[in-house]
Parts: sequence; C-alpha cells; structure tokens
Amino acid sequence: MKLVSTIKFKPEQLELMKDLEIVDGIKSEDLKEQIEDADIFFGTMDQETFRRAKALKWWHIQFSGVDHFLYPEVIDSNVILTNSRGLHSDTIADHVFMLTLALLRDLPKAIDNQKKHLWDHYPARELKGMTMGIIGLGQIGRTIAFRAKHFGLNTRGVRFSPEPVDSVDVVYSPDELHDFLPFCDILVLICPLTEKTRGLIGPKELALLPKGSYLINVARGPILDEQAIYESLANGHLAGAGLDVFTEEPLPAESPLWSQPGVIITPHNAGTQKDYLAKATAMFIDNLNLYRACKTLKNIINKELGY
Repeated sequence: MKLVSTIKFKPEQLELMKDLEIVDGIKSEDLKEQIEDADIFFGTMDQETFRRAKALKWWHIQFSGVDHFLYPEVIDSNVILTNSRGLHSDTIADHVFMLTLALLRDLPKAIDNQKKHLWDHYPARELKGMTMGIIGLGQIGRTIAFRAKHFGLNTRGVRFSPEPVDSVDVVYSPDELHDFLPFCDILVLICPLTEKTRGLIGPKELALLPKGSYLINVARGPILDEQAIYESLANGHLAGAGLDVFTEEPLPAESPLWSQPGVIITPHNAGTQKDYLAKATAMFIDNLNLYRACKTLKNIINKELGY
C-alpha cells in the first residue's frame, strides 16, 4: 500500500507506518508522478494532479474547508474524501468573540484615540441579552453557541437538519432563513461553501436583520454579497461587520471595505493556531489506523453536499 503526502512525517510517526510504502514531504513538481500509483494521499493537490491519481482510494485534506478541492472528477470518483474538521472549533470561536466584542465596545476607536493621545469617553454596547444567530451548527457553530450562552446571549441557529442543538434556543431549517434573520442582533456565518450557500446573504437578507445589528463572517467570502454589506453599513442599517474571509483574497486594495467605518478586517486567520499542522497530521494518522483496520473513517465528506 502506497501513501503519498505533501506533509513531512516525524521519525516516530514513520515508525508506526513502516509496513507502508511512504513518499512524504513531496514537492508539487514531483507529486504528479508519485500520485499515479498511490493508494492514500495526505495533503492538497490540483485538479490536473487528481486526474492522474488512478489508483487512489482515500484522500485526507489537512484543512476543514474542502470547497476548493471538490473537482468534478473527485465528486464522480469512488475516492473517499476526509478532512480535518474539529481542529478549528476553539480557535474560530475565539476569533468570533474577539470581533464581536471589538465591534460592540468600539475597540478601533479606542486604538485610534490612543494613537492621538486622546481621552474620549464614548458609548458602547453590552452583549448580555442580545441574540446571536449562527448559520452553520457543525462543531464550530456549536462551540460558538456554547460560549455565547456564557456571555448571557440568546442563541438561534440554522442547520441543514433542524433538530435541537445544545446551547441553541431555536433551530431553523435553511428554508426558514428569512424567519430567522429578524431575531439576529449578531449574525455569525460559519457554514460551508456549497452551491446552496453561495450568495446566501445578500441585500434582501441584510435588510431583514434588525437595524443596528452586526455581522461576522468566518466561513467563506462568496457566502456574503460584499457590495450589499458595504451598502448596508454605509446607510446605517448594519452597525458593524467583522470579516475574516472574502470573495477575492487577499482583499483588493481598492475595496471600499478597507476604509468603511464599522468594519474590522482580518486576513483569513480565524483558524490560525499553534502547531496546527502537527494536530492535523495526528488526526490523519488516527484515521489511517482506522483505514488499515477496515473501520469507518472519521470526517468523511459527502461530496454531493460539499461537507
């Protein structure tokens, strides 16, 4: 059995896999040749490379989002696709509440005043009693909801199957999105990017949010209409937005969002954490042990649904 990986394994990890033929730490220029007879692949590859992976049975991606890798050939193949979801839950929840508190307490104004040596007592808002609406109640969304409760927030959420979820007061189906939005003082986007979620939040949806509400996007840029959010902020309907992801990344210098008051921009680093690659590799090896024991793998992606 041949395992190809773009990630370099540690010696102690290789010792656990010494019965396999392993090509690890491989560079992109060598991957196309090595992938042709690989049974297992750990890492990322482009569409052309995947087309050469004729013997591939299982592909594990070291990231949570897989939308960039769902090539038509992948969807149509029998290759099992797994990801590293679950590693980002605490980190992204940290980021969501960093952005939320910074917006409500107007941290950018405090920083600007500090640079000016200006003592200016300005108004701020408190979280307790607000309603946080979360679109996407996977592991990350549930972690955000759990923390929201400890801040004294009410919680509502949207998920594909609207069964009850711990720490979420009311759960809606995607068809009930417009019933859900008017309750959201803070709207958090943490759903996967699929054909159903692309463009999910546009002018009509933003207008349904309460006046003076906030939006946090830590999902994918194309879920949100960026022009619509700029206009909603400019006309005063939205009070603020914390944006970590964008349709085009890096966000172009000419984007009006850079200078729009009420916007905090972070460079797609909500999931950044110490030793992430080591954690993702450990998750892959755990799954490899299941694979070799002919047991069901963790984090299998439904390629038709996109998550």
